[in-house]
Amino acid sequence: MRGNAIVPCKAVHGPVSREVRNRRLATSTKSKSFCSEDRKVWEPARHLCLLLLLLVSVMASACGLYDRDEYKAIVTVGKRSLTAEQLKREMRRLVADQEIVSEDKAQLRRILVERIVDHLLVLEYGREKGITVSQEEIDSVVREIRQDYEQADFQEILLKRCISLEEWKEGLRDQILTRKIIESVLQSVPPPTTQEIRAYFDIHSHEFKNPPMVKVRQVVTRTKREAQGLLRRLSEGERMEELALHHSIAPDGKMKGEIGWIRQGEMEEEVEKVIFSLPVGRLSPIVETSYGFHIFQVVSKRPEGAHFLPEVASEIERKLFSQRWEEFFSEWLKKIRDVFPVSINQDLLEKLEWA
Repeated sequence: MRGNAIVPCKAVHGPVSREVRNRRLATSTKSKSFCSEDRKVWEPARHLCLLLLLLVSVMASACGLYDRDEYKAIVTVGKRSLTAEQLKREMRRLVADQEIVSEDKAQLRRILVERIVDHLLVLEYGREKGITVSQEEIDSVVREIRQDYEQADFQEILLKRCISLEEWKEGLRDQILTRKIIESVLQSVPPPTTQEIRAYFDIHSHEFKNPPMVKVRQVVTRTKREAQGLLRRLSEGERMEELALHHSIAPDGKMKGEIGWIRQGEMEEEVEKVIFSLPVGRLSPIVETSYGFHIFQVVSKRPEGAHFLPEVASEIERKLFSQRWEEFFSEWLKKIRDVFPVSINQDLLEKLEWA
């Protein structure tokens, strides 16, 4: 969480349009040196930037610029502090990344500040324990992420978020470091025992029930007239498998019309009403959907039923482990507040306009 850097010349030149930026880029690729015309523009601007920086430094010292509220620390955790601008940036990032919503602005501000303080506590603990992130770790994650994007798409994402590649890498470094610190803390949390998994299953067995299921074949046509012709042939004794293979327009026609097992709640309502009411082996009437005209045949049925413990043991273990981690981490955060003092300037916080 670095302070805002003063960028020379940004205030002098102002925003640069895409056309101008592209023209400069094209010029820079033709020659490594500035042309004489560019020097005429750059040299005065460079001197003006240096002069502006000197003036800002002198005015800051003489007039107490750094005593203004935006330069004062609002949140301090251990040896880390956030000014108003830094805190606003972190709050906006949290809202964007985690989609935190609240109609009460004061409540939302409190939630955001609490999360930021928790994050700073984690980083302070990591600093004290000497937990760091190497450049090799960052580069490895960057390569892995960038594999999923074309170069142009990746740059477009950075532009939309108004951040540079280096700022993005710095945020990534912070995420990797936070994860390493939390993982080191949670190493001491024991996994749930077999007895605890069984006890959870006995109490919550109703959570692991299978809904009713049917195994279905179908044949699908483009027109109702085609479907009526196939339904007549099925009624006369021809097999659904053969008709689906040669006449169905659905992809499952290649598998003789077999859709497989369908859980109740997975299909369109008008289709489910038909297939779950059919006895095994019975043909359905013609059902029209957005895909065409269907004839269904139920091959097999499974009633609602419960899973056995071995089938869901891994799922229960993950759930119990996650609950245990959350409880342990919450208590751990409370304890380290006694180690790393937290100070919040409430007067400045109430004046903060960040949304």
